[in-house]
Amino acid sequence: MNILVDALAVVEHMTGVSRYAFQLLTHLARVDEKNSYRVLVPSSLSPDHPLIQRLEGCANFSLMKADIPPVGPKRDIRYRSLARLDFDVYHCLNSNYPLGFHHSKGVVTIHDVKYLKYPRFMGRAWWLKTRYLELVFKTAATRCAKVIAVSHATKKDLVDLFSIPDPDRIVVIHEAGGLFSASSNVPEQGERILETYGVKRPYFLFLGEHRPHKNIEGVIEAFERFRHMYRDPFHLVITGKVHPSYRARMTRLKWGRDDVVFTGFIPDEHLPTLYRHAYGFLLPSFYEGFGIPILEAMEAGIPVITSNVSSMPEIGGDACLTVSPYDPEDIARKMYVLATDAGLHALLREKGYARAKDFSWEKAARETLEVYEQVGSNG
Repeated sequence: MNILVDALAVVEHMTGVSRYAFQLLTHLARVDEKNSYRVLVPSSLSPDHPLIQRLEGCANFSLMKADIPPVGPKRDIRYRSLARLDFDVYHCLNSNYPLGFHHSKGVVTIHDVKYLKYPRFMGRAWWLKTRYLELVFKTAATRCAKVIAVSHATKKDLVDLFSIPDPDRIVVIHEAGGLFSASSNVPEQGERILETYGVKRPYFLFLGEHRPHKNIEGVIEAFERFRHMYRDPFHLVITGKVHPSYRARMTRLKWGRDDVVFTGFIPDEHLPTLYRHAYGFLLPSFYEGFGIPILEAMEAGIPVITSNVSSMPEIGGDACLTVSPYDPEDIARKMYVLATDAGLHALLREKGYARAKDFSWEKAARETLEVYEQVGSNG
């Protein structure tokens, strides 16, 4: 089969969909030497990008640079130029399946529907943006031959939002961690890396792009309450870049805090150190389509506190502590329990190690390949 893969949402910083695309395509290249892949990537992507470096040497993979945005009306218009391409199966790795590109053998991965469930998170012109995304997602969910959802929670959201009559078309394929297997970080560099970002131990770690659904205000409020409960020195480290729509709010949050460290974006080669030296990991988001950092923290042997909503309990299982993201007091109490109960801390470390092994990018690649074969053989 000739498979056309849309990886146009990949950006220079390996976060979110970029990490998904890198891991999935890397593992597809390992498990499938039979089919031919043409991968669409942004024309602006650096030749040194890990995805390009990893795929350029694969005989059955070719890269095609295109000046097509990952989302928006311009994407839909410019996609028409691809109609001449010859392929048997088309897979859009980003949730934003292009309107007007209704190939009978189309596949789309939908990572989450946070902006449909919480439209005001989009900031300015949220109503107009929501109407557009509703059209894009509904078209993808109802017209593609197969839809890949990254969690059962995301599948349920799609079925509920769009009243999909044939939910069996939606296949759940879990993502995985994998940051540590891909890292060559040298342990003895740890202290120097922590010093670079102004990080002091012990600390709780939060990781993620600064957007409203990440509940950063709740994390900071919970930490302040925890500090009143637990008098010994403790710090909170918040990593990740600030989304433009959230910049003003983050500026206000940073003011006057000396026990909260905002590191900004952390490159992959430094992330393992931030994970390994943390006392605990926090991801009490309002919504996550999957939550890869949960598994990354578990791989690092760091106990996890995460939300009891959407996909997070599905991914964390009984290997983490769950909280209500709407209740900073609940988050603070779980932080206190983790800080004072050494036995629980050790138990969650061991459970986390085991839980992370239940998820595999190779498994995800093989299950995705099965989807391609099913779609390609039908009709």
